[in-house]
Amino acid sequence: MDLGSRRPKASGGLAISTNYYSNSRRTRAADKLNAIGGDSAVARIDAERRTVLLEIEEKAVRYIELKLGAMSAASALTVYREQHRSGISQHLTVRVEKRLHELGLLECFRVPH
Repeated sequence: MDLGSRRPKASGGLAISTNYYSNSRRTRAADKLNAIGGDSAVARIDAERRTVLLEIEEKAVRYIELKLGAMSAASALTVYREQHRSGISQHLTVRVEKRLHELGLLECFRVPH
């Protein structure tokens, strides 16, 4: 039996297909829904999907927090080193110049301006 013979005919011989196909689609959708176990399975799958998405979001936020914390710590360490480098250098320069002066070698190492 072909599909055309099962469809109701409209006046003028045209096949009316909207009701037949919409019923067919509903039947297929219902079959697919029944295949996964009905409403409770759909709700369970949706709840699991939402749970997984929330876990991904929480882990992404935690990663960003840790990444920003590490970047802040690296930046603070760089600033600290820069601020204290000049003080350490000056302290060493004074000690080295004092020792060179004691040895009488200070003039040998002076850079002309």
